[in-house]
Amino acid sequence: MIHAPTRELKSTQRCAKCWQLTPKILSDRLHVCSNPDCGHVEDRDVNSAQVCEI
Repeated sequence: MIHAPTRELKSTQRCAKCWQLTPKILSDRLHVCSNPDCGHVEDRDVNSAQVCEI
């Protein structure tokens, strides 16, 4: 098992494609990247899991 330091990674707010932080509240269930050059859209939990894989 590998430990992912989620507090440092901020995996629920970080884009898995470009690493831009996009602040969210808990009720935001969709990640929409705030970087206009990226625009990645993904389910928040799926995006967070992808961040932790890297």
